[in-house]
Amino acid sequence: MGKNKFNLSVAMTMILYAITTITIMVFNIRVYSLIAKSDDVSLTRFYGSKALMVTVVILTVIFLAVTPLKINLKGLRPSRQIFTRQMKPSVVISVIVLLSFLGFRFYMQSKDPSIAEIPYFGLYLNMNTRWFYPVSIVLQEIYIKLVVQDNFSEAFDRKHPHMTVWVTAFFFFIIHFQYPLYYMTGAMVLCMITGYLFEKYPSIWGPVLIHFVIGFLPRCLGILQIIER
Repeated sequence: MGKNKFNLSVAMTMILYAITTITIMVFNIRVYSLIAKSDDVSLTRFYGSKALMVTVVILTVIFLAVTPLKINLKGLRPSRQIFTRQMKPSVVISVIVLLSFLGFRFYMQSKDPSIAEIPYFGLYLNMNTRWFYPVSIVLQEIYIKLVVQDNFSEAFDRKHPHMTVWVTAFFFFIIHFQYPLYYMTGAMVLCMITGYLFEKYPSIWGPVLIHFVIGFLPRCLGILQIIER
């Protein structure tokens, strides 16, 4: 351990990091909501999440500098074998999710014919998505897999993959607290699915694909418009 780092165990570091991150998030969102004084929930989430992103990055850099927290960059450049093995189930999962979205649309249209007026494909991009969303997905997976999940795995001595995935997924659930419950739950399920893939094949690219399909395509297929009607 470097001489400039606090003498903390990885487990204690992750407990402290999780508590500090969540506390800062709650404080950030609450303070921004008061400052914004806006009834536009979408606008508040947009600017609040951007401010939150900056504070979490700063906090993570500080922890990387002064604690045993590490970022495992190997997940960015996996071997060809690991990449190929991970992408196969990732593509299958992505296709199943896509078909599920389409099935949901057909079912909802059978219940409410007016839904057919929503185009089957359209870039319903609000301020929270824009064209930056695909880049955001990569950044999120780098953060949640290469920083959070990898360090939780280290905290559990890399002997408890189920606990690692569940704790990471719960953390991902909590940090989406400013969104509706269905969104938070979807984020947790997504993190669990991709978390198991990452535990078996340490690469972020399969999770990035699945994250894109689950997070971006509902906006393109009008699924969120149907849910939020």
